[in-house]
Amino acid sequence: MGLRGEAAIVGYTELPSVKRPSGPPEFNLEQWARLAAATLADAGLSASDVDGICTTYLQESQIFVPSTVIEYLGVKANFAEMVDLGGASAAAMVWRAAAAIELGLCNAVLCVIPGTPITPVTEKRPPDFGDMLYFGASSNRYGSPQAEFEIPYGNLGQNGPYGQVATLYAATYGYDERAMAKISVDQRVNANHTPGAIFHDVPITVDDVLNSPVIAAPLHMLEIVMPVMGGAAVLVTNADLARRSANRPVWVKGFGERVPYKTPTYARDLLQTR
Repeated sequence: MGLRGEAAIVGYTELPSVKRPSGPPEFNLEQWARLAAATLADAGLSASDVDGICTTYLQESQIFVPSTVIEYLGVKANFAEMVDLGGASAAAMVWRAAAAIELGLCNAVLCVIPGTPITPVTEKRPPDFGDMLYFGASSNRYGSPQAEFEIPYGNLGQNGPYGQVATLYAATYGYDERAMAKISVDQRVNANHTPGAIFHDVPITVDDVLNSPVIAAPLHMLEIVMPVMGGAAVLVTNADLARRSANRPVWVKGFGERVPYKTPTYARDLLQTR
């Protein structure tokens, strides 16, 4: 079974992408509310139309996250979901919202991913989920397989595992570093043509990539994941609300999802992505 295409994206908002936080401190909940309000305004609909939410984790709430958001916004939700799939969370939210609408659970779902909170980090502040993310870990708590088998050996974040993938690829198929560097160059071309992108006006060459420092061998600095902060939201509604929207609806007609592992360490085959 799949989606019938009866739900649509009718509003969208994106916070500016930045390399590091700036300005006065702002909590995740504040960003959530700001994104939600802007997305509703973009769609030409009101908060009273919303009866569902999809969210990720919040810096301010380690449990009962959807309830915390609903309480803060003052909406009456018949559907509330916390999606925790890292960078895939945004796409995963959309199909979950569409499925809930097709099931008749709700009429309009706000899907919001706030940016990284601008909060002070001091020695006196107790460690929390945000601190783990700062060091590239997702769980360093007692009993965590990552805490026992990966963190002590420096296998953190994305770049170490990506270096493992590249190393195995080189051993299996050979490695043309100039051909690999061109991937980063081509991706940068896309950024050069995207208004609002951090690298909108900063092109690079293959030589630039190869002359940048090696971070996770054989990957150079210009080939790895760059920390970036932003935030985005979409509003998914049923057909009735879509017809009232200020924008042309984008109907959600299909989806696909597979969650095979958390860390590439446990992949059946590092060179297969399916």
